[in-house]
Amino acid sequence: MDAGQNDDLQNAINGIVDSGVPELVPTPTDVETTPDFGVPPAPDAAAVAPEFMEMPTEQPVETVPAEQPTQEAVDAVAESVMNVPAEPITAEAPVEAPAPVGELSDVKQNMIQDLIPLMNQVSSIDETEKYRLYKEAIENTHDKSIIPAAYEAAKGIANEAARAEALLYLIKEAEG
Repeated sequence: MDAGQNDDLQNAINGIVDSGVPELVPTPTDVETTPDFGVPPAPDAAAVAPEFMEMPTEQPVETVPAEQPTQEAVDAVAESVMNVPAEPITAEAPVEAPAPVGELSDVKQNMIQDLIPLMNQVSSIDETEKYRLYKEAIENTHDKSIIPAAYEAAKGIANEAARAEALLYLIKEAEG
């Protein structure tokens, strides 16, 4: 800024001040002054804290090694809780896990293979249910020799739409 602009700015400020507008910045005489004593010190904790909040003095804690329960104690607890005699706890006791899913599917496939030759002797199910069982057998065993028996069951399905779907499925299985 040049000197002329500074004079214009100063004249504008003087005009505002002289126009009767209250001062925007208080002068030191307008502000009440209070002595500054700084931050007050923290009170003594012992003087203000109730007795129950006082910290106990450090005392050494005595540790006791954990004892292993005896077999008699385990038996007594088991009998009292379950009213069943307890089996001895041994490190070598085998843990039996449930049969893996693969083993169950093998058993299911064996059952289906055993059932297929007997299906014609089962009179308690209708042709729709018989077809459903044959279809499941085909899906689980991938045995195409079941397709003719499934076809005979599918021909006996009363609902035409369900019969058509069954026949389409069998055609796809026979081709694949």
